[in-house]
Amino acid sequence: MSLPSQSYPARRPLIGDPPETGFVIALCLVYLLTGLFGRDPWKGDDALNIGVALGFAREGDG
Repeated sequence: MSLPSQSYPARRPLIGDPPETGFVIALCLVYLLTGLFGRDPWKGDDALNIGVALGFAREGDG
């Protein structure tokens, strides 16, 4: 007993090769905007380390 073979229509890929310019720009915008909003600009340790580096730059390390 054999099953009837079904042929499916050819599907277009979601992302072309190379991707379209609009898709790349949209992806970059999503990446940048999600990084800008909804989080603190500085972590606590970053501010502390910048202060130490600024002290070294102003006074020298010795």
